[in-house]
Formats: sequence, structure tokens, C-alpha cells
Amino acid sequence: MNAVPPRNRPLTDGHARLAWCVEDRSSSFVRCCALIATGALVTLALSGCDSSFISEGPVAICTESGTQCQLAKGPLGVCEASPCSPSEIAPCFRCTSQH
Repeated sequence: MNAVPPRNRPLTDGHARLAWCVEDRSSSFVRCCALIATGALVTLALSGCDSSFISEGPVAICTESGTQCQLAKGPLGVCEASPCSPSEIAPCFRCTSQH
């Protein structure tokens, strides 16, 4: 017996249930594939990120140029290269206002 009825014959109750079952399984399959593909894309996107790009917040002591730092008066600043005093060893940085 064929699972799919001929086109010129109306669907019987059994064929209608079979058609619903096949249709339901295919939509579940598509949803499952879409979910797996989305998960794979997110994993690839996040695995490409270097953890050094993620900032943990402003630093208290500047050790490199461009790092976000906390100014003594409260607002955030940015670390910039600065001249060293005679007692410091180069390179020297200081926290300056962003504005």
C-alpha cells in the first residue's frame, strides 16, 4: 500500500494522520537544524574573540597606552604615555581625562 494517496482520490482518515505526522516531523527537523546552525554560528563567533579584548574595568595603575583608568577625582580616564621622572624607568604612563 502506498503511503501517499493518488491525487484524484480524497484523503482518508488514515492518510490525513500520516500526512500530518510527516509534516509535523519535517517542521521539527527544520527547527532542530535551525537551532543547531544558530548554536554553531554563536560558538564560532565567540571562539574568534580574544579574551584580551574583554575589559574587566578601569585600572588603578597605567601600564600601557589606551587602557581605561580611574582618575583620582572619580571620572574615567585613559592611560597615555608621559615623560618619566628621574626615579622612574621608561616607559611611563599617566591617567588623563577623556574630555
